[in-house]
Amino acid sequence: MLDKIKKLFTKEAPQTNLSIKELKVGYIVDYFMESWEVKSHSEYSFDGGSYGAEFLIDNGKRKQFLYVEEDGTLDHITLSETVAINSIDPAIRTQIINTDNAPDTFDYQGEAYFFVECSAGLFKDYKAKEEDAIEFVMYDFKNKTEDKFISITRWSETELEAAAGQSIKEYEISNILPK
Repeated sequence: MLDKIKKLFTKEAPQTNLSIKELKVGYIVDYFMESWEVKSHSEYSFDGGSYGAEFLIDNGKRKQFLYVEEDGTLDHITLSETVAINSIDPAIRTQIINTDNAPDTFDYQGEAYFFVECSAGLFKDYKAKEEDAIEFVMYDFKNKTEDKFISITRWSETELEAAAGQSIKEYEISNILPK
């Protein structure tokens, strides 16, 4: 009984030096001199065997997707925002729906993007069961310098979603604090 009472009055030292791989819903992170709260955690598993974790982060004004993919010893980290497919190119939606193929190239905000790959896989909420996963097909495009990307995800025959973003380094996400 005395141990239980002691626990009530002793504070555990806060976790420090957390890495991006330890993020959970409710955690706070700093990016580009702003604090962001992790609002959700989802998983992507691709047919090729790769796996990625996606975190929806919110700073009160904007929402972005922080994506972390581990590929052996190299981590691939991106930050993106949802964009309207029609703002990229209205013909892309029709082309993908009618042919199951994406264009080789297109311009977006004055910059050329080139088709990189098409990947299929499963998407689910972090805590969901495997049988609740949703199938998807993702079309990825990169700019000439490969520091920016656009991903178009096909969730069903007619439901498509686009995100535009850039690669970032792990050190750009800092001061990770648990809830």
